[in-house]
Parts: sequence; C-alpha cells; structure tokens
Amino acid sequence: LRLVLKNLHSSILQAMPFPVLLARLADSTVLYINPLAAEQLKLSPGKNWGQKTLDYYVNPNDRPPLLERVMKEGRLCNYEVQFKNSAGQAFWALLSCQMFTYGQDQCLLTTFTNINEQKHSEEKLRLAAKVLENTSESVVITDSRGIILEVNPGFIASTGYSREEALGQSTHALLHSDEHDAETYAGMGRTMYEKGQWQGEIWSRRKNGEFYPELLSIST
Repeated sequence: LRLVLKNLHSSILQAMPFPVLLARLADSTVLYINPLAAEQLKLSPGKNWGQKTLDYYVNPNDRPPLLERVMKEGRLCNYEVQFKNSAGQAFWALLSCQMFTYGQDQCLLTTFTNINEQKHSEEKLRLAAKVLENTSESVVITDSRGIILEVNPGFIASTGYSREEALGQSTHALLHSDEHDAETYAGMGRTMYEKGQWQGEIWSRRKNGEFYPELLSIST
C-alpha cells in the first residue's frame, strides 16, 4: 500500500501544470522534480547540479527565513525569491511551499512561477513614475473617456488644481476654455482616432478662471 501511495504521489506531481520541487526537509536533498521545473532550471540527466535545493538560490541566505516561516505556519504562499538555473542565469520566482510527507520523509513541496517579466514590467512602471514625478512639464493621464487618472506636479503648478481635485474629473470640464468652438475639439478627436496622437497650441483654463495658452501633445 505504501508503494502504491508513493507511485500515486509521483503521478500527481508529474501531472501538475506548473513547476514542482519536492525536497527532504532535513538536508534539502531533491527527491522529485517535475518536467516543468526541470525545464525552468535547465536540468540535464546525469549532472550533479540541482541535487540540493540550495543550488537553485541566487542567495543561499534567502532559504533559512523561508524554512522558518514554513516550519512555523506549515505552509507559505506567494514568496518572492531569486532562483538561478544550471547555466547560472538568475530569475525571479514566486514560491508557494507546503509541508508534505513523502514515503517516510518529512518534505517540503514547492511550486513556483517565473515572474521575471512581471518584475521587469514593475521596474519600467517605477521608472516611468519617477520620470512623471520629476518632469517640469504638465502631464495628465486619462482613460478613454477623458477622466483623469493621474497628474504630475507640473500639472498642479500650471493649473492650480491639487491632485485630489483633479482625479476623477473630466479634462474637458476642468480645463475647457471658451476660446475654441465645438468643431475645434471634434477635429482633435478625429485626428486622435486616425493617428493616435494630436499636437498643437490650445487655450486652457486654470482653477482661478484665467485662460492661458499651452502647447498640447496628446497620445494614446
């Protein structure tokens, strides 16, 4: 019966649609690794690398606090750590770990997802936010209806509206002046639809009611 259960566990782990590692808790020896995990870690049959889970950590010191939390709570979800493959290439992984009995061994069952692209996207967003924050030009981000989602300090300085006053408002209602007729705005809309951008000089209105000219660039 024990052999049947062990084979059943192996079959289940192999069929999982995400990378799976099973390691003995006492010495971190890898007892099982499914094909998806082997692919992510670029493991090759017959090589010694990868026999211990410590081989997968860019920084081996990241593993003890992970084990401490799992031992305390029995499981751990959505833990970010840097892994590396057999070629030494680092990647960010999102781990979930669970205490697991495999045969007679107390083990740690680990599933992980490669989140490198997500981390790179987050870094690009941080850089974009930093640029937005530090540029002296007025910048407004809206949705497709022209509702303001974000503004930068340049917008606050030039219009007199605070960030709290601007968010959720329509750019047309907030900044519209009486210097342009409906056809002017309709023409801007047609150009945006056809080319994805519009640039030109336009009169806008500050919070105090003052009209002022600005060189406006709109991109989708």
